[in-house]
Amino acid sequence: MSTTSVTGLKSSDIALLTSSEIAALSSATIAKLSATQLAGLTTSAIGQLSASQLAGLVAGNIKGLTTGVIQRLTTSQLSALGSSAWVGLSAGQLASLSTAQLQALGTEDMVLLAATQTPSLNSSQFASFSSAQIAALSSLGVRGLSTTVISSLLTS
Repeated sequence: MSTTSVTGLKSSDIALLTSSEIAALSSATIAKLSATQLAGLTTSAIGQLSASQLAGLVAGNIKGLTTGVIQRLTTSQLSALGSSAWVGLSAGQLASLSTAQLQALGTEDMVLLAATQTPSLNSSQFASFSSAQIAALSSLGVRGLSTTVISSLLTS
């Protein structure tokens, strides 16, 4: 299946792709799927994506993943996401991640988190970050933290 034919599919058509068709998609093809098309993939299909396919996801298409799908991604799958994909997560998507899933964020990912993404993190989620992750959080990401989260750092 060519990139052109896949990118021309509707989300309802994407949902009908077989496991072997999904496995055959290149990371370049995955990156060209729109958020709407990516939303057509079932949780099971997303779970079958390889590390290289997941690394092909970019900010523009990760928005298509529902929080329910994001919550079902394994830490290995989340670790495989490229930094450009993490930038595309909404505050709600980021907040839907478990503490174990948040630990999959690399320091290169933490640098890219913006003030619009971090306000939804609660104290326990933030407490799950390693010192390296916290150190990597940019000043823009820190600006979005709630006073409750910042206060929890001072008392722990």
